[in-house]
Amino acid sequence: MRLRIFYIDDEAVLCENFKDLHASDEVEVEAFTNPEAAIEAVRANPPDLMFIDYRLPGTTGEQVATVMNVSKPIILITGELDIKTTYPFHMIIHKSAETNQVIETIDYFKKFNQQKAA
Repeated sequence: MRLRIFYIDDEAVLCENFKDLHASDEVEVEAFTNPEAAIEAVRANPPDLMFIDYRLPGTTGEQVATVMNVSKPIILITGELDIKTTYPFHMIIHKSAETNQVIETIDYFKKFNQQKAA
């Protein structure tokens, strides 16, 4: 069973980089630069895991996660060091350390997803 991931960031280059780095035979990545499109996609068919940037056009990752109202794991990615959030994100990853932490997180959820399917 493939792990489905949504990545939400207003920077198209970061969305493409995320897909290039993390999509594989085991991982399907859909990236969104538009928070509203991401919300619609989540409501239609929630992914197994989501990564959301904190700063989005006209909103925040916290507001987007709240509106989505899903029980799937959501990871907040931010370049800001002193973030205060009330949304219960599963993890907050700082952009300076993003790649290694994202890889570890995806690997963890791949294993979890495989165990769930077995």
